[in-house]
Amino acid sequence: MLFRSQQWREDAKVQKWEDVTLFHLMTQYLKPYVTHRGKSSYMECVAEGPQFPEYMLTEAFSMSLHDFMAALEWHAEARQLPPSATYWLLPAAMLQKDADNYIQKHHRSPTFVAMEYYQGQVVILDQNASVLGRALPCLEIHGILERRKSMDLACSSGALAATRPFAEGWEFGSFDAKLADLMLKSDVSTIVGKTIDGCDHAEMTKCVVAGVLY
Repeated sequence: MLFRSQQWREDAKVQKWEDVTLFHLMTQYLKPYVTHRGKSSYMECVAEGPQFPEYMLTEAFSMSLHDFMAALEWHAEARQLPPSATYWLLPAAMLQKDADNYIQKHHRSPTFVAMEYYQGQVVILDQNASVLGRALPCLEIHGILERRKSMDLACSSGALAATRPFAEGWEFGSFDAKLADLMLKSDVSTIVGKTIDGCDHAEMTKCVVAGVLY
């Protein structure tokens, strides 16, 4: 169903599995699937009841879905999670328009809705650590650390525990060391984000991190 037409594959420059990004998944599959069924989220379409998320996922929509799933599997193995473990993935939890409305009203990421349930956060990193340059992901990282919850990093080759070790140590698999270095060097003053109906996500995030009202 994801590759639903030859025309779409050509327009989106998607010819194989590795070309599909989270943005493709969100716009070409999740949104039409949910809208067609008159629901507010993909979770409502496939779950039998309420799902309480154990880990919040922070990711860049430009990331390859192939690498994203590989990173997620590394994390689940590192934390020795059961098949019943639940992750919060924003595109699966609510439609984009609802997420944008939430941000404008509350001046924070929609992922904060379920903050009380999270054991921690998983920051999913592509080869350029693109997520670290975006406003809302940085706001999510700040929110997790401010509440002293655990934070893990994951990439397509392994996982790294940032605040609380895994059962077998701080690293699982072969985590790309340059990604950890990029995270240490990241600067919130250089982040970018969307501006929707006058709400500048980058400026909002900078104000929250600095403890200033936006």
